[in-house]
Amino acid sequence: MVIMIECSQNIIPFVGKSNQIKSVLEDAHLFCNTPNNVLIEGETGTGKELVARIIHNLSKRNNKPFVVIDCAAIPNSLFESEFMGHEQGSYTGANHRYEGRLATANGGTVVLDNFEEMIHKPNKSLLRFLQFHTIQRIGNKHETHLDVKVLVLSNANLKKLMEKGLLPKDLYYRLYPFRTKIPPLRERKRDIPLISDYYLEKYSSLEKKSLRNFSRTCLEILKNFEWPGNVRQLENVIHASIIRSSDEMIFYKDLPEQFIEDLKIQNLDSSHKMKEILDFLILKKTISNRNVQELFACSSDTARKLLHKLLDQNILIRNSNVGRNVQYCQKTT
Repeated sequence: MVIMIECSQNIIPFVGKSNQIKSVLEDAHLFCNTPNNVLIEGETGTGKELVARIIHNLSKRNNKPFVVIDCAAIPNSLFESEFMGHEQGSYTGANHRYEGRLATANGGTVVLDNFEEMIHKPNKSLLRFLQFHTIQRIGNKHETHLDVKVLVLSNANLKKLMEKGLLPKDLYYRLYPFRTKIPPLRERKRDIPLISDYYLEKYSSLEKKSLRNFSRTCLEILKNFEWPGNVRQLENVIHASIIRSSDEMIFYKDLPEQFIEDLKIQNLDSSHKMKEILDFLILKKTISNRNVQELFACSSDTARKLLHKLLDQNILIRNSNVGRNVQYCQKTT
C-alpha cells in the first residue's frame, strides 16, 4: 500500500501497511495543525524527515517554508549566531545583519534534525525558542517572535538521554507530549516486499530499464536481512541492483558485492539455487551452463553438476544443443 500525501506543492509517497506505520500516519494527522512542538524519533534511515514533510504538507502551512536544520553540522561556537542570527557589528567578523536559520522558516515549518546533538550545545536560548518561539539575535536587546511549527528529529531515545543526565529535563519536557516513533525496518518486515516493489518501479523508470520483479531467493534475502540502515539502505541496495541487472528480474547475482558481504552468505544453498534457476526459466524459458555460471559466479564444472542434479531430479530436461552450449528447460507434467 503506497499512501500518497498530497498538497498544492508536493505529492509524498509513504509505503507500508503494518500497524506501526498506520499509527505513525495517524499521529501525523493528529499533530499537523497543533501549535505544539512535535518529536519524531527513529533510527537512522527510518524516514523521519519524510514523516516531517508529511506533517508539514497536511498542515495549513503547506505552502509556506519547510526548513531543515542539521544540528550536527553546526559547531558549538557558531550555534547562537547560526540559529538565532546576529546584528551587523555585534562581534568581530559580523559585517552584515544575519537573520538566522530559524527565522527563514517564519510562517512555515522548521525541522531540527539530529537533535540529540544539542546536548553538546548551549540550551538557554533554545529552551526559550521551544517554549515561546522567540529568538534574540546577537547584538539585539529585543526578542523576535516567529510563527513556526517546530518538528524535532532524533536518532536517539531522548528520554534515555535525559535519564542519564545528558539532556536537560526542561528541554525534554518541552517535546515529549507530542511524540511519534518510527519503527526500524526489522520490526515491520511485512512492509519490505511493498517497499521493494515501490523502489523497483521508481528506479527502473529512472534508469530506463524494464525490470518487473525479484527472484524468490532475492526477495527472501531482502525480507530476512536485519537492515541496520533501514529503508534508506534497502532503497540503495535496490537501486544498485537495478543498475547491475541485465534482465527483467533482479537475481541474487545483481545484489551489490558489499551487501553480499554483509549477508555473510558465502554460497547459496541448493534450494535457493534451484529457485533461482526456476525463476530464470520463467523469465527466459531456457537455461544453459553459461547462464548458470553467470547466476552464481561459478565454474563451468560446478554449473554442469548443478544442471545434472536437476536433470536427475526430473526438474529439467534437455531442450536443444547450440554447439557445445546445451539448453535446458523445465520439465512439464
